Amino acid sequence: MDKQQRFIIAARVIGVAGFIVILYFFSPFRPFKCKTYAENFRDNYACNIVLLKKSKGGRSIEFKGYDPITKENIKFIDASAWLLEKYDLFIEGDTVVKIKGQYTTTIYRHNQTIPIYFECGGDIFYDND
Repeated sequence: MDKQQRFIIAARVIGVAGFIVILYFFSPFRPFKCKTYAENFRDNYACNIVLLKKSKGGRSIEFKGYDPITKENIKFIDASAWLLEKYDLFIEGDTVVKIKGQYTTTIYRHNQTIPIYFECGGDIFYDND
């Protein structure tokens, strides 16, 4: 193999590698990372609602109720699909609290406190992590 052929092969390899890198950065199909998913849930979701009605559709759930402090009617929508897995745990009359900056969602029911720890890929994310 002469110098020109090696140059052509190297140029093709670099071209393919460049294409793969561009495809990776602009592709919506990046590898799923539980830590990123958990941090998004921790940092972007919050609610404090007395649950009067719940519904689900697709990957999301919707809670309708009122804020226990202000008594305002509110609606909470979770489209992360995480709480959808726990949908059956929630019943009308529950107070559901998710504090922004924490992984845990807590259900307060009569004389019970039910923490729901964020889980993904077999890992449980605790608020002190």
